[in-house]
Amino acid sequence: MVYADTPASQDAYNRYYAAQSSYQSPAGTGSATPVWDLERLAAAAKAIGRAVENAGKSKDVTICDIGCANGGLLEALRREGFSNLTGIDPSAICVANTQDLGFRAKVGDLSNLPGDNGEFDVVVLTAVMEHVLDVRGATAAVARVCAADGIVFLEVPDAVEYENFLHAPFQDFNTEHINHFSRAALRNLMRQFGFTVVLEESHTLPGAGGLRMASLFTGYANTGASVAEDWEHNESFRESIERYILASSIFLSSLDRQLRETLPAGDVVVYGTGQLAMKLLKETVLGERRITAFVDGNPVKAGQRFGGVPVVLPEDLRETAGGAAPILITTLLHADGIRQRIAGLGLPNPVFSLQVPAASSPASV
Repeated sequence: MVYADTPASQDAYNRYYAAQSSYQSPAGTGSATPVWDLERLAAAAKAIGRAVENAGKSKDVTICDIGCANGGLLEALRREGFSNLTGIDPSAICVANTQDLGFRAKVGDLSNLPGDNGEFDVVVLTAVMEHVLDVRGATAAVARVCAADGIVFLEVPDAVEYENFLHAPFQDFNTEHINHFSRAALRNLMRQFGFTVVLEESHTLPGAGGLRMASLFTGYANTGASVAEDWEHNESFRESIERYILASSIFLSSLDRQLRETLPAGDVVVYGTGQLAMKLLKETVLGERRITAFVDGNPVKAGQRFGGVPVVLPEDLRETAGGAAPILITTLLHADGIRQRIAGLGLPNPVFSLQVPAASSPASV
């Protein structure tokens, strides 16, 4: 498989998701879920239903969603006719939000699952395993709470398809995504813990701003014993990742050229503290500029410091962007909406944004 050789510890990740989960903001999964995410959650709930059916079980099974965020998937499962539902999440705020929807929910993570829940017929992890440093430890924890004849359902990004869904350079190589799975990698992992495939599906799912992303929906039945089969090796997985890296490198170099050609030297206000902003600060000329402030619409980030520079909310931009320092928008997806928001503040500062280069598409590499 492909993984990030991160210097962070699992405990550091646990603390991060407990205190700084992006799902705690109004844009997160739950009652304020955007339409595209509702579609993704509905697709996952239907796939869980197919896995349950393939395993010969009924809809009265007990289901635990580990990493439940604000309960969006539990809501989708309830709409599919499942009723015995429990959520676990490291964020106390997310757990409270999930409880407000009428679900059982407790604080916990894969390193510290609540000890009084017992076992479940179905254990669900959607958009979780790519965030886990200790993959084997996490899978062992899942196996312990999965009933002897139970099912584990996993949804992860389909890393084989990264090259075909390139919307920003190295978008899938980010601070949160540690693991990058193929079907074979997941099968190799789950076999070690006695699980065999009952569902394997590839889906193209909606993302923010009308983008599409590739995901794997996989279900595994608990056999109770390690499955003695040869591990699968898929050489084409490595080749597809190498093409993705090449295309991302070309993409990032183009953004660096744009910044050198358009962004004046001197002070700059950076709008956005996401993954692309981090890469631009590290890999382009933006890292040579003096950043006077960062702006981000996520209230979880407001008041913190990013590279030693304060992060403020958009409504505080007027006080922050004093003088004529240009404002650089570091998102390729929401630039138009951010420009409108800045214009509504009546600021005199010039605003710069980035364009997606045609040469960054995998077909052109």
